[in-house]
Amino acid sequence: MPLLWLSLAFLSGIVLADRLALKAIHWGAIVAISILLLLLTPLLRQRWAVFSAPGSRIERFVQALSYPIGLPLATCLIALGLGGWRYQWERAKVQALTVGVYQAIGQEVVLQGVVSAYPDQRDTYTALTVAVESLSLKDREQNTADRKETSSPSGTVLVRASPFEDWRYGDRILVAGRLELPPESEDFSYRAYLARKEILAYLPRAEVTLLDRQQGNFFYRTIYEFRQRCYSALLKAFPEPQASLLAGILLGIESGIPASVRQAFIDSGTMHIVAISGFNITLLAGLFMAVLAHPLGRWRGTLVSMGLIGVYTLLVGANASVVRAAIMGILSLFATQIGRRQSGVNSLAFVAALMAVFEPDILWDVSFQLSFAATLGLVLYASPLNEWAVRQLARLLPAKIAQSSGNLLSEWALFTLAAQLTTLPILLYHFRSLSLIAFLVNPLILPVQPAVMVAGGIAMFAALIHPAFGQFVAWLVLPLVTYTIRMVEWSAALPYSSVRFSFVSLFGVAIFYLALFTLTKHHQQLRLVLESFRPIGIVGLLALLTVIVWQTALSAPDGRLHLTLLDVSRPSQSSEALLIQTPQGRSLLINGGESPSRLLDALDRRLPLTHRHLDWVVIAGTRQAQIGSVVELIERGRVANLWWAIPQSENSAAMALQQVAKENRVPIHLAQTGQSLDLGEGAQLLLIAKGERGAVFILEWQRFRAFLPFGLDSRLRNDLMESGQLKPVSVWLLANNGSSWYNPPAFVSRLHPRVVWLSVAQGDWYGLPHAETLERLKGYPLLRTDLNGWLHLQTDGEHLWVEVEKKAPLP
Repeated sequence: MPLLWLSLAFLSGIVLADRLALKAIHWGAIVAISILLLLLTPLLRQRWAVFSAPGSRIERFVQALSYPIGLPLATCLIALGLGGWRYQWERAKVQALTVGVYQAIGQEVVLQGVVSAYPDQRDTYTALTVAVESLSLKDREQNTADRKETSSPSGTVLVRASPFEDWRYGDRILVAGRLELPPESEDFSYRAYLARKEILAYLPRAEVTLLDRQQGNFFYRTIYEFRQRCYSALLKAFPEPQASLLAGILLGIESGIPASVRQAFIDSGTMHIVAISGFNITLLAGLFMAVLAHPLGRWRGTLVSMGLIGVYTLLVGANASVVRAAIMGILSLFATQIGRRQSGVNSLAFVAALMAVFEPDILWDVSFQLSFAATLGLVLYASPLNEWAVRQLARLLPAKIAQSSGNLLSEWALFTLAAQLTTLPILLYHFRSLSLIAFLVNPLILPVQPAVMVAGGIAMFAALIHPAFGQFVAWLVLPLVTYTIRMVEWSAALPYSSVRFSFVSLFGVAIFYLALFTLTKHHQQLRLVLESFRPIGIVGLLALLTVIVWQTALSAPDGRLHLTLLDVSRPSQSSEALLIQTPQGRSLLINGGESPSRLLDALDRRLPLTHRHLDWVVIAGTRQAQIGSVVELIERGRVANLWWAIPQSENSAAMALQQVAKENRVPIHLAQTGQSLDLGEGAQLLLIAKGERGAVFILEWQRFRAFLPFGLDSRLRNDLMESGQLKPVSVWLLANNGSSWYNPPAFVSRLHPRVVWLSVAQGDWYGLPHAETLERLKGYPLLRTDLNGWLHLQTDGEHLWVEVEKKAPLP
C-alpha cells in the first residue's frame, strides 16, 4: 500500500503543477519543508507523549493524523512536491530549448532541420516533425534570408508539406514559410496538444526542399523503412477500407482510414480496436498467453509473450506511445500471473509514476490513459470474471470442460470487456460520444480481433515475400476484416446508437470511476451475461471460403453497364469521381477527387475482390480537387492505363500525377478530340471536346446515352451550344458542380435528360449549386451527392435502374 500512495502522490503533484502557478523553486520548498517535518516528527511525538498518556484519545488522534495511510503524511507531501518540481523543471527545459524558435513566431522564416518522426501522411498534406538546426528571418522585400538574424535553436516545429513528395524519417530539409502558433478553439486546443510533444510552433503553409537523406538515428530509420514496406504491402494486398483499418491495427498508421469509417468506430464505441494502445497490446498479450501457456507452462509462456510484445512494438515503429502501451501490456501479464489484485494495482501505479519521471507530459497522452485504464481493468476484474465464468459453466458441464471453456470465454470476451469498462470514461471524455450499443457490438466483433491481428500480420509478411502469396492469404483474412467493418457500420447506423455531448467534464469522469471502484470494493465479482464463443477451425475455414466464393460470384459481370457517381467531395470543397463498369467487367474511373481515403473507400466497396485494379483512369480535370487522389491509386498499383484528356499543364497536381505515373511505369495515352475508348459490346466513351479546365464526354451503349462534362470553360460552353452534339440523353452530369453559367437553359432544352446527376459538397464554399440551375431543372429527376450520397445507375442499353445511398431529406 505505501508504494501505491507514494505513486499517486507523485502523479498528483504533476497534475497540480499544471494547474497551479507555482515555479520549480516553490515545489522544491514544499519538498524541503516536508523533509524537515518528517525528521522532526519522532521528536514531536516523544515530546507530545509527555503530555498524553499512552492509548489516550489525544495519542490516537496524533497517530491517525500522522499515519492514516500506513506512512507519514510528510512522506506523501515529499512525493507530491517532487512531482510538481519534475513537471516545472521539464517545462523550463522545453522553453529554454525552443526560445529561438518561439521568438520568430509570426514572421517569415527560412529554417533547416531534420525530420525527427515518422511522416504523417494525410489526404492534402504530410505533417513533418522537424528538429530545427538553424533558423533565419526572411527579408520580405528581397525574398531572401537575412543572415544577420540567424540563430541556432534546438527546438521542434511541425511543418505541413506537399503530400506528393516521398518524405522520410531522417530527411534534412529546407523550409520556408510563416511560423505560427498552433490554433486553439473552444472544443480542442491544438496548441496544447502539440505542446505536450514539445512542439510550440508550426508552419501550415510551407515550401519544403529536400537537402539530404538518412540523417536520423540509424535504429529508428531502419524500423521506419521496414514499417513503410509493411504498409505498402498491406495497401497492395487488401482493398479499402480494409487495408487502412489493418494498417491502423497492425502498424499504428491511421491516416488512411476514411472519415466515415472512423466515425462509425467512434459512434459504436469500438475505436479502441483501431488505436494502438493498451487495449490492443492487452488483446495481443491474452492471445499469446492462450496459445503458449499450455505448451510452455505459465511462467515460460509469460516470458515468451513479453518477448513477442517487444517484437510487435518494434514492428509498429517503437514510438513513445506504443512503447508505453507495451510496458503496460507486459505489466498486465506480470500482474495477472501474480494473481493478486493488490500487487497488480501497486505495480501499475508505480510503473505509471516511473514513466512520468522520465516524461511528465505522459499523463495527458490519450494512448497512455487508455493503456493505463485497460491494464487496470484486467488487474481488477480478470480473475473474478474468470472464476465467475467457470462457476456458471460448471452447472452445465463437467469440471474439467467447464474450467477450459471458462478460460476460453474469459480470454476471448470477458477480459476485453473488462478493459472496455475502465476505458469507457476516457473515450467519452476525448471523443465526446457515448455509444449505447458498445456492450452489444463489442462481443460480436471482439472474438475475431485476435484472428484479424494474427492473420492480418501473416498476410502482410506474405505480401513482403511475394505479392501473389500475400494476395492469396489476404483473401482468407478479408472476410474477418470486412465483418468487423460491416458490423461496426451497421451498429453505428442504428437509431439512437450513440449520444453526442458538446462537453464532458473531468468531474463526470471522476464520478464514474468513484462509483465503479466503490462497486468493485464491495462486490467481488460483476454480473456479466455473455454468450460463449468458441471458434471451430474447420467450420470457420469452410465459412470463410464460402463467403469468398459467393462474393466472387455476386461480383461477376452481369452483362449490364454500370455508372456510379462516387461521393468523394470533402466538406465544403466539391469534386467528382465517376466509376464506369462495362458489361464485360472492365473498370474505368473518370477523375477521383482530392481525398485518397474517400476515393479508395468508395471504389473498394464497388469493385469485385478479384478485380480491384482499374483498367483505365481518365484524367478529365486540371484542378487538385479533381485529380489529386489519383496519385495514391497509382502508387498502390491500382491503375493499368491513364487516358490524358486535358491539355498538357504545368500546374502542381498534373505534374505530380505525371511524375508518379512515370515512376510506376503506368502508360499515359494522350487523348485527342474525337477519339474514344472501346468499352466492349459496342459501348464507347467519346471525347467530344476539351479545354483549359477539363474535358467533355459522351458515353453511348445501344439506346443509352450520357452527357458527361468535367470542367467547362467559357469557350467550350459556347462551342457546345453552337454545335449539334447536344441531343437528348439518358443521364446528364451537371458541369462545374451545378454552376448556372456552365449549365445554361440551352443545355436543358436540348439534352432533355431522363435523370440529372450532380456532384457537389455539403456547404460548398462557392454556394453551389446555384439557385438558377435548380430552377431550370424543375420537372426533371435531380439526384445529388450532398443529399443522396453515392448514385448508381445500371442499364441493359434499353432500360435504366437507379439507386442511391440515402433518400434526400425533405425541404
